[in-house]
Amino acid sequence: MKGRRLVGLVLAGMLTLAPARARGASAVFTGDPTDGGGTPYEILPGQPLVTAGLDGRLGTGDDVVNPAVRGDIDLVVRLGGVPATGAIPAPAPVRKAIATATAGLRGSGVAVPFTVYLSDGAVAGGQPYGALLAAADMVGLPVIVVLYADRDGDGVIGPRGKDPRRDVRSLAELESVGTEVALFDATGRASGSIVTTVGGPPSRGGVTLVATATAFTGNYDPEVLDGHVPTGPAITTAQPFVPERDPSRIFTDVGPLEVDGTLNPRLRAAAIPDPHGALALALAAKKPGPTIDMARAVAGPAVCVRVVEPARGKGLPAEPPSLALGTASSAGRAKLVIVAVDRFGNPTDPVPGMQARLVTDAPLAIVPDADAIPASETITLTGAKTTTLTLQVSGGGAGTLRVLVGGALCQTLAVDARPERNKGGSDALVALKGKADYRSLAAAAAGAVDRNGDGRITIHVADGVYRERVSVTRGVEVVGAGSGRTVVDAGGVGPALALASTAAELSGLTASGGTAGVLVTVPAVVTALEARGNVGAGFSLESGGATVSACAARENGGPGFAVTEPATLSGNRALDNAGAGIAASATTAGVVLDQNLVALNGLEGILVLNGAAPVVTGNAAAGNYGEGISLEETAGGTITANRAAGNDGDGLSLNQSDGALVDGNDCSRNHGYGMRIDRSTADFDAAPGSQPPPGTNDVSDNRKGEIDFR
Repeated sequence: MKGRRLVGLVLAGMLTLAPARARGASAVFTGDPTDGGGTPYEILPGQPLVTAGLDGRLGTGDDVVNPAVRGDIDLVVRLGGVPATGAIPAPAPVRKAIATATAGLRGSGVAVPFTVYLSDGAVAGGQPYGALLAAADMVGLPVIVVLYADRDGDGVIGPRGKDPRRDVRSLAELESVGTEVALFDATGRASGSIVTTVGGPPSRGGVTLVATATAFTGNYDPEVLDGHVPTGPAITTAQPFVPERDPSRIFTDVGPLEVDGTLNPRLRAAAIPDPHGALALALAAKKPGPTIDMARAVAGPAVCVRVVEPARGKGLPAEPPSLALGTASSAGRAKLVIVAVDRFGNPTDPVPGMQARLVTDAPLAIVPDADAIPASETITLTGAKTTTLTLQVSGGGAGTLRVLVGGALCQTLAVDARPERNKGGSDALVALKGKADYRSLAAAAAGAVDRNGDGRITIHVADGVYRERVSVTRGVEVVGAGSGRTVVDAGGVGPALALASTAAELSGLTASGGTAGVLVTVPAVVTALEARGNVGAGFSLESGGATVSACAARENGGPGFAVTEPATLSGNRALDNAGAGIAASATTAGVVLDQNLVALNGLEGILVLNGAAPVVTGNAAAGNYGEGISLEETAGGTITANRAAGNDGDGLSLNQSDGALVDGNDCSRNHGYGMRIDRSTADFDAAPGSQPPPGTNDVSDNRKGEIDFR
């Protein structure tokens, strides 16, 4: 792997990086509790001290919570214009100075000014946020300001614990919608402006944003993260989750943390927040607490139209991941709304006369049906008023619903209609609240029976976060509500989903918080699953003959897909994992990687280690922090029609690998070489005879050159 780059700045647990090298604790820690070595603890303000248990990781079941030790105020962030006084001002609603942003990127949209203050934590009647602290040892050190959006309009960032369905959807609020860096000056302030990518319809006043901040203390040590990030403990405002502190989950390719830098620092949760747990982490949006602040954000001009689920209350409507319907009665109907969206997909006010064309090849009838053609409809959007439509299933089968504006495709929504989703069509319903056969998915997987006598056991799982580990050892079909809607959280102990039956079918589930997200130990067919935020690999394939398609692995602590036995991976996505996107280390033939997207991963996009005759075709590997595609100690194989471009390392690397056909690959625009050939041989053109490199492969426009021979 080439240089390491910072892609996930979190409340860093700098204690774990190099406490011995950190200089004396900053004045901002005066009076704060310390560990046995005198190093200040990192504690969220007002929250009890949380330390890792025996496993050394936060966010797992053995975390230790000490309610006798609580965090004070060290850091305060304010949005909008602030008075030029020596005191820390009140939040914007109290000042009656709520700023409004317009969704955009740096240099576009309308940004919101921010000011971050160091506080001595001495809260009193005249200074409810503590006194402004001019700490000389903090001058020039970085602070990260992060914005979150109240997407569901309930006045809170994060789950509240009242409704499982709303709680799981509110997890989307924990993803930042804006990030910026500033440096402290001699007065204890850091200021700048921040943009957001999320907004709401201007006619409805937009959406509420909440700002938090995290600052870093200590010195810069060239032996730690190349000297780019201070090594001391972090201080923070309130946060909507317990932040990750494991450096392997935080840092991949390290670069300078600076104002207007190229990095995209981001906070990352150590675990899915439990609204019923010991920590009250949800952040009030309309009446922010003492250390945070709020603003409003409106969407930009309308450029397209999408079909979405109706919003609840004042929230933003959500785009469904797909439409999973029955074939009869209410199970065969979906009520949706049509909204105009800006270039970031935010719902906004339509332009006058804006029309959308809906077309489906699925067994659907679109209602209303003004053109007397059930499979298509043209709809005119009028002002802020939402347009409601009904999709009525006309038979079983699958297809898509497409939305076009002016002939341009705006949205493609997958549709799947099955009779087993009808009332009485499934054998068991799992839900955390309301009428259900089971409250536990693990219990249903073990105990459900063929109640309707159709020769199969079908289990439907409602929206919610199921805090358990699920092992499927028999022939059941488990159907969740979709990625991000039905979440299985293992709490850091064991795999979230373990598939140990070739007759089992799982779909519409997200596996999170496991040592692995999805563990496959049989030659099963795995489709339509997501693994996100796991300690180790997203998917761990430990059986020969497994087939994985249409799955997603995101933000896992190891590789997205770890393949230790011959398997076929087709049409999957591996994004922003700490390890490689796909890491295949099977020692025998049979690894097939076809049409996968691997991007922004911390190591290689695709790594094939050992094994014979790997087939790597039609994949896209871009923006990874190592090589795009790397083969090490392999024999034979086919490496064709891949796009390995825009990676920090080389496009394609062959290391002690011989006999492969390397044909028709795009290995351009990488930071390393287009190809690196290290003690390897290959045929670089499918034409008869053995052809030298580059053959039919594109190795142009790479920073270091076209080909490096070793």
